[in-house]
Amino acid sequence: MSLHGTYDPDNIFAKIIRGEIPAVKVFEDDQVLAFMDVFPQSRGHMLVISKTSRARNLLEAEPKTLGRLIGATQKAAAAVAAALKPDGVVVTQFNGAPAGQTVFHLHFHVIPRYEGEALGRHGAAWRGHGRCRSPQDPGRDDRGRALGGPVADGAVGGDDQGSQLNGFGDVVHHPGRQA
Repeated sequence: MSLHGTYDPDNIFAKIIRGEIPAVKVFEDDQVLAFMDVFPQSRGHMLVISKTSRARNLLEAEPKTLGRLIGATQKAAAAVAAALKPDGVVVTQFNGAPAGQTVFHLHFHVIPRYEGEALGRHGAAWRGHGRCRSPQDPGRDDRGRALGGPVADGAVGGDDQGSQLNGFGDVVHHPGRQA
């Protein structure tokens, strides 16, 4: 797709927002959702999307939406830095297929970088540190562990009811999951 077109309300991110497709959520409020990328380029790769905008890319976004989204992206980058202790963090955003955009719903990537570790290819499955997807459960790796690492798994603490503090310092309840 090019830079210009019609928003598809059935894109995968819209389905995640509506709860039709599962996601490992890191943060959510009424405007923004941050979740782990299903094709991570490195350990801890997450996406930050607007829940309210129908913008396909940065060029179509409303200024207020961009303000909220970049604020949440900054929080996500800080959470990744605190929880995963990477050597660096890449924040990126693609506009149009020739630029690398694969889902046409406005979003930012927060990608931790680790010294000596190659960055995976955008949009491809990443097989590192036991983090490849399990065909039986896309929310778990090939060893049955929940994907997302310390940020998505509430590295900062939790309780025995499955509620945990995520990287944003908010309590997130995971029904049926023990901390």
